[in-house]
Amino acid sequence: MLSIQQGLGYAEPVQRERFGRNVTLAHGLTLVLVGILALAAWLTLDRAIHIQRESALAVDLTNRERMLSQRVASLAAQFALGNRSVRVDLRSAIDSFERTHWQLVSGDDRNGIRSVVADSALTAIYFNGSTPLDAIATEYVTHARRIAAATPHDPSLGAQTAPLFLAAQAPLDAALESAVRIRTERAGRQLAALGFAGMAICVTVLMTLLAANLAVFRPMARRIVKLTRETEELTRHATTDPLTGTLNKRSFQARGAIEIQKARRYQRPLSLLMIDSDQLAAIENKHGHDGGEALLKALTSSLFSGTRVSDLVARVDEEQFAILLPETSCEGAQLLAERLRRKISDLNIPIDDKVVSCTVSIGVAAAEKDAAFLWPTFKRADEALYEAKIRGRNRVVVAA
Repeated sequence: MLSIQQGLGYAEPVQRERFGRNVTLAHGLTLVLVGILALAAWLTLDRAIHIQRESALAVDLTNRERMLSQRVASLAAQFALGNRSVRVDLRSAIDSFERTHWQLVSGDDRNGIRSVVADSALTAIYFNGSTPLDAIATEYVTHARRIAAATPHDPSLGAQTAPLFLAAQAPLDAALESAVRIRTERAGRQLAALGFAGMAICVTVLMTLLAANLAVFRPMARRIVKLTRETEELTRHATTDPLTGTLNKRSFQARGAIEIQKARRYQRPLSLLMIDSDQLAAIENKHGHDGGEALLKALTSSLFSGTRVSDLVARVDEEQFAILLPETSCEGAQLLAERLRRKISDLNIPIDDKVVSCTVSIGVAAAEKDAAFLWPTFKRADEALYEAKIRGRNRVVVAA
């Protein structure tokens, strides 16, 4: 038994424990790394959404400032032509232009718009050079307010309106267009960098999962397969006869107890055959132990081929077999016993370059209708088998 356990790996408790710790540690590290990468991917996506939103709002405000500059110039022209009713709209447009410009210059934390001083290119457009945008916009607002505050019949209004139109058409509009282009290009570069970072994260996740598969899950799967095979091997050794492959006596008793309870619960027939080889002792005396094993294997093969999958075939003694037949009446069991007896008697078994024959004696017993245990049926079938032996062997006897 010790050699079997060593062969199945039971002499390696330290290695098994170490393997389990390593797999657990590697699995934990993999989960942590994947979690970190998932968080990084989420932060990258969140940042990309923020940049896209900021860029869209800033571009929208800049375009709004351009539109308001055109509206201020148009209302100022109407006011200069004598339409005094537009004075209120003109002042409102000037105020909106000034608020929009100030929002772009100073930033808007609530909407995520950064101040222009955070970008060197925007700073250059708004505050540097010969025609800085901030100075142009401030002068534009001052000029527009002067027109809006003029008296109704001021003859100089026409002359004051012309520079306003020129500013709205040329330097102011051109500077705002440059600001839009810079904001758009900056957002594009940032999104491209984030896209590359996201791709790198995805590749890292895939490589991590691949490494985990090769380093953790694949060895673990191999180990599980190995342990499963070892468990199956142990189960087979614990429940079957190693020579014939039939159930051993203990396993037969355990499964027989289940079948007798099922037959009792559902009121179904259950029968038992006890089978004994008539020539095993003589063949072992003449051909040795190997000859006896050859006979038992041939006998077992005939039993398996002549029974159903649901029937339980077991070796219960050195030369005795038992077959439990669920859903089988005594008459059906007797017919099966006769077929098995004839089939075995026709066997030609090669042993030591010779061919020998074999016969069996069979006892048949049906379980009582309300039987709670298999032992009484087993005992009656064994007694019938003994009767078959007394009567001359190679025969089937049914228990009374």
